[in-house]
This record gives sequence, C-alpha cells and structure tokens, in this order.
Amino acid sequence: MTRWCCGEEGWWRTVLGDANVRAFSGFLPEVAAWFTGRYGEPTEAQCRAWPLIKCGHNVLIHSPTGSGKTLAAFLSAIDAGYARLSSPTRERGVKVLYISPLRALNYDIERNLREPIRGIADALGGPGADRSEVSVGVRTGDTTQAERARMVRNPPEILITTPESLYLILTSIRARDMLRSVETVIVDEIHTMCSNKRGVHLAVSLERLERLAPNFQRIGLSATQRPLSEVAKLLGGMRVVGGKEPIGREVRVVDCAGRSDLDVKVVGMPESDEAGHADSVWRGIIPQVLDDVESHDTTLVFTNSRRQAENTADRLNHVLVARDSGMDEGSAVGGGERGSGISGGPFLAHHGSISDAMRRQIEDELKHGRLPALVGTSSLELGIDIGSIDMVVQLQSPKSVAQGLQRVGRAGHQVGATSYAKVYATHPEDLLEATVVAKGMLEGEIEAMHIPSNALDVLAQHIVSAVALDDWQLRDLYDTVRGAYPYVGLAYSTFESVVRLVSGHFPKRLFGSVFKARVHWDRTQDMLCALPGTRMSAVSNAGAIVDRGAFRVVLPDRKTTVGELDEEFVYESAVGDVFALGSQVWRAIDIDDDRVVAEPAPGSVPRMPFWRGEFPWRPSDLGVKYGQFRAEVAERLRPHVDEDYDPLELTAWLMREYPIDDVAARQIIAYVRSQLRACGAMSSDREIVVESYRDDVGDWRIVVHSPFGARVNGPWSVAAVKELSARGYVEPESQVNDDGFMLRLADVGGEPPVDLVTGMAPDVVKRHILDGILDSPMFGATFRQNASRSLLMPAVGFGRRTPFWLQRLRSKDLLSVARGLPDFPVLL
Repeated sequence: MTRWCCGEEGWWRTVLGDANVRAFSGFLPEVAAWFTGRYGEPTEAQCRAWPLIKCGHNVLIHSPTGSGKTLAAFLSAIDAGYARLSSPTRERGVKVLYISPLRALNYDIERNLREPIRGIADALGGPGADRSEVSVGVRTGDTTQAERARMVRNPPEILITTPESLYLILTSIRARDMLRSVETVIVDEIHTMCSNKRGVHLAVSLERLERLAPNFQRIGLSATQRPLSEVAKLLGGMRVVGGKEPIGREVRVVDCAGRSDLDVKVVGMPESDEAGHADSVWRGIIPQVLDDVESHDTTLVFTNSRRQAENTADRLNHVLVARDSGMDEGSAVGGGERGSGISGGPFLAHHGSISDAMRRQIEDELKHGRLPALVGTSSLELGIDIGSIDMVVQLQSPKSVAQGLQRVGRAGHQVGATSYAKVYATHPEDLLEATVVAKGMLEGEIEAMHIPSNALDVLAQHIVSAVALDDWQLRDLYDTVRGAYPYVGLAYSTFESVVRLVSGHFPKRLFGSVFKARVHWDRTQDMLCALPGTRMSAVSNAGAIVDRGAFRVVLPDRKTTVGELDEEFVYESAVGDVFALGSQVWRAIDIDDDRVVAEPAPGSVPRMPFWRGEFPWRPSDLGVKYGQFRAEVAERLRPHVDEDYDPLELTAWLMREYPIDDVAARQIIAYVRSQLRACGAMSSDREIVVESYRDDVGDWRIVVHSPFGARVNGPWSVAAVKELSARGYVEPESQVNDDGFMLRLADVGGEPPVDLVTGMAPDVVKRHILDGILDSPMFGATFRQNASRSLLMPAVGFGRRTPFWLQRLRSKDLLSVARGLPDFPVLL
C-alpha cells in the first residue's frame, strides 16, 4: 500500500486541508480520509501526537477528558495493522498491547474499535467488498478458558487487557509467546496507577515484556496527572546494560492545555425552611438533585463512597414517588440512613461492589436513554462508554482536583463540548474544601503524585513469577527489575535479601509451618530455579490489588454473582436479613464461608450495607491550598468580627474569585466569623488550633484542628499518643480525619497537656512515629496486604477465598516473628 507523505501535493492536500497535512503524515490515504470524513478536524492532542508516534517515539499524551487521546493512540496502530494485511511477509502475533486499569473499560475500547476498523476497511476495499480486518481480542479475568486457548492458537493483532492479566500472561509458558511480536504498548488512564503499587507492578511487567519483545514503543494516556516528567519515567522505564547505571528511555510528552469549557458551581447548603427540614441536610439536597435530573436528559451523580451511592439512589427514588403523589419531599427523604424498600425505581447505584454483568447492564441502560441518571462512585470516573452526559452532580467535595476533573469531564465528553457540574456541600468544612477544589479544577491545579519506590512485596511476587518459567542468573534478574523506574534505586543487597525470603533462607523453626520456599536458589552458581508449585504460587495472589475481605453475593443457583459485601457487614447479618445492593433489595437465604446466597426481596425494608476503608483522604498539597484559603478569608473578616458588619464586599470577592453561589459565600463568611468569635483563630496553613474540653463522662478531650489532611494528621496523632505515654499518661484513644485529630484522656487531674503540639521537636516527632506506627491498626492492615502480595500467605485452595479472619491471624503471627528479625525486608 502507498503511504501519503506531507511533502506530496495533489488532491489529498485539498481533502485534508493545509492544517492537517503534517498531522496525517505517514498514514494511509484511506485512513486519513476516513478520519476527516468521520470527525473532521483532528484535536490538538492528535495533531501533536501522531507525528511523534509515526516516528516511533515513546509518547505520553496528557490532555483533558474528551480530547480524543485514545483514538490518537489507536489510529496509528490500526493504520499499521492494515498496512501489514497487504504484506506478503506478514507475521502472526500480537502487535499492539492495550492496557487499561478497568475490565469494563477494556470491553468499551473493544466495541469502540470496531467502528474505525470497519470504516477504514470499507474505505480500503469499498462497502460490501470481501476484505480482511485488523483483529482485536480481549483478555481479562472474565475471559473463558476456551477463549484464552483460542487466542493463543490464533493471536489477535490488537490485544486489550489489564495489568493483572498481563502479569498472568507473562507467567504462562504458552500464552506469553504471543507477546513476542509486540511492537506497541498503550497504557490508558495511567494516572490511576502512578501513585500506587499497581503502577509499580505494571512497570516491572513491562520490563519483563521488554525481554520478550525488545524496544517496543510505549504510549501513555493521561487526563489528570502531575508532574508529567515522573509519569513519563514510569512509562518509559530504564535501560540497564551490563550492570551499569540505568539510563532512562526517552519519552516525548504531548502536554495539551487544560480545558476551558468547564462550567462548575458550588451550591450552598440547604437552610431551614418552613417545614423545619433543618435536621438533615439531605432533606434539602435530594429534591434539588432531582430538579437537576429532570431539567437534563442524562445526569451522572457522583458520591465518595459506595454506601452513600446506595443511599442516594434510594433517596432519589423515594423523593420521586413523593413528588409524583404530591407528598412532602423533605419528609420523604428522612433524616438518617434510608432503606425504603422501593424496588424498580429509575435511580440505580453503580460501584465496584456490584457485579460486572450488572454494571454493564446499568451502563447500557443509561447509554440508550432508558435511565434519567445514574448514581456512581469512582467506578464511573474513567472513560467507560455510557453515552452522552449532559450534567454531573457531585455530592460533597470530590476530595481532590484530579478526581473532580475526572468526574466533571464525563459531562460533555465529546470534543469541544462544555462540561456542566454542580457540587453540593453537606457541612461547613466540606463547603470550604469544595470551594477550593472547584477553583483548582477551573485553573487546572492538579495535585502532585508520588510514585512508590522499592516496593519489596511487589518485587517478591515478580521474582517468583519470572523464575516460574525460566532459570535466572541473579544479576540478570536484578538488572531487569531495575529497568522499572520505581526500582531504579534498589540496592543489590536489598534485592538479595528479598531473594533469600522467597527462596526459604530464614529460620525454619519460625516459619516452617507457615511459609514454604517458593523458588530454589543455587548459591554455587548464583542461579534461581523453579520448584514444584512455583508457578501456582505466582498466580494464586496475582497483582497488587489485595483481598479486602469481600464476600460474594450470589443468586440461589450459587453461580451468578450480583456483587460483594464487606466482611464486617456480613458478620453483622444473619440468614433472613434484607439488604440493598445495586439499588435492588435482596434477602440472605444462606451465608457460607466466602459468599452470601441471596434472592430478590422487592418491597421489603432493607439495611444499607457499608464497606470499610473506602473514603478518600485529602491530598497534603490540597491541604496547603485549603489552609491558605481559610487564612485569607479569616484575615479579611478579622477586623470586623466584633461589629455589625454587612459583608457585601467580602461576598462579592468570594463569588468573583471562586465558583460559588451567594448562599455558599454567605455560609462561608458566617462559619469563619463564628470560629473567630469562638476562639479568635482559624486553623490554616499558618495556624494550628488546639481545643480542650471535658466530655459528658468527665474525660478530657484534646482536639487538634489541622487542614493538611488525614495523611498528615494520622502520623501526627501517632506521635502525640506516644508523647503522652512518655509523659506518664495512660495511652489515649485517638480519632483522625482530614481536618484534624482528637485524643481522649481518661483520669487526668488538672489541665490537659495541650502543649504537646508545640513541645515536640521534629526529631522527637519522627522517633515517636517510627516507634508508634508498628502498634497502629493501620500498620497491621498494611502488613497483611504486603504479606499477601509477597505470596507469604497462600490461599486455602486455588480459586477459594481465605477467610479474612484467618488472613489477619496469619498476618499477626508473621508480624510477631518478623519484628524480631532484622533481615526480613519485604514486610518491614
């Protein structure tokens, strides 16, 4: 086939226009013609990315949601695929590997690829002509064994998968062979993996793939991530030759400006009305949300937790019934946790704890206009194809600028469209945070992310996986691991200690009954070899996403999954209990060790489920900006605190500088004024407020007001507890959130020791945190997760879930021994 080049004249220049000539350089003429006929002008991201991709560069495309970056990556791959179809020397095998963090997103991409593939085929051969098409396959946890075997025998040219499935392919002797022909790897939504161990895990997988298919091209797609230099390093990895220092692969960054077509407004909290609906903020918010839904064709309602999503969908259904029947809408909402038992209402909840099949069904209903709205969580943030969305409603602050942009970007997802959004705050601190986040969204001030380094639990898992199929010289495996950017600073001594761990070089009397060696280390030749069961160990706990104690909910056939419930919620339930899941009502008819058998129970009044540890924390750099905002408002109000002051000027300033309505502006001013009148200060980036009082039983409470978020306040509270213990106080209870922490001191005579905030030097704080963190519940949970990733806690049987209580017990046993061993690196 003839490729069109930018230097050629003729009617292609007339068809494409002068502005698009360079963008389509190197493409087949039919591909360029199909694109311009279907979409018209390419976007900025496409114009800037295509020339770099065609030249073979590694490319990171950073552009807003809806800017066409996915097609920017795929069109070049499809173009190359059709060029290969006409080649007499065409080789079989996967040429393009597309990796996304969501299985649901994978299926959307596969469907959406059909249009350009068939459209270009028509352009090449004419409509209705016999023709070959570029083949596409999907490999995820949902793929059947028959489909996987068929894929190995006849590999698709474009393979769509997840990070976890890529790891499993690399651990399969037959499946990995189809990746030896890979020329391009596309990592979509890379921002969701950069700051967690899932991204670390993927980075090592890419370096292992590099040994199968050297020098493949890497393309990363991101909508909300900073700094891009770090994201590019994670994507590109490092070249390590002969044990020398790693050299980063070059990655060209296409950084398109943030979107200007964003319309977001923070709405003030409902105020008491004539019906006296001041006891619950939801009485005022839910009817307003229903108004938003009814004034738009399709609306997405985002919440920050699965529990809140279930409650919101239930409340909306309840208010809709009240509105249609002329009842009082505020009373219909109720005050606390709902559980109306309404079944079959138009408002449904979408989150990660309902089954894939149910989620896809709900998404399809929304896409085809059969649902007016959908209530979701982070499961809907990414680019799942749910059709055209007119508006996004966010209940409470989205907790970060990046997450807010992801969510609001779902509205007006098409190129050039405006994204409309409302944010409803539920309490004063939430209102202040939402105001700062909304301004950050308009100005594109995305929080900086931090890539975890030297994650030794992930390293242990990959060592076992690599050795399962091949014998490795220790130095060669070390160089391969250091090719992944998160391990560029990994010391050889640390790597060797992890090898000792997975090869069983530890005291047998301590671990023999709990943990067996996963690989064999031949010390004479410095060679790692597989043992019987090595591969089974590597795939039993694959990936960086660990078990968090979820019970499957299945229908009476005991096969069809409808979702998941938190283990603690299940332990508080009994056979016959009724609960809500996915906006449907279910009755538990049996509870096994790892699943709940349930049947539909329409009309019954359900309990609302909960899932522990799902609420997002405020990023620390957002905490600084939030503190600056609090300080500025306080400074403007301070001269007028004790006088009868009409804050018209301050209200106007707030509404001019921040995207809030007049009600929100007045509520911010009233809240800050009340704080200044109460204690003369406002916690901010420059001031910390310490409050002490006696509770109802006479114990002292110390409250430290700090805006820096729970990631800062949590360790700080650990240091404070240790300091009080060092002073001779009984170890206090502590509670932490994004706005500070609270300590409860029992049996304290005299005044409470509030000077502990200023009385600890930095080195003392560091020592207290290091000493106290080992005894904290958070460390125990993190230890268990690391032990699971490290393959130290094998499953009861393949495909069976180890009860969470047993995981905790094994983890506690490991921890008690590990703390006494200086050379136990993975977990400490």
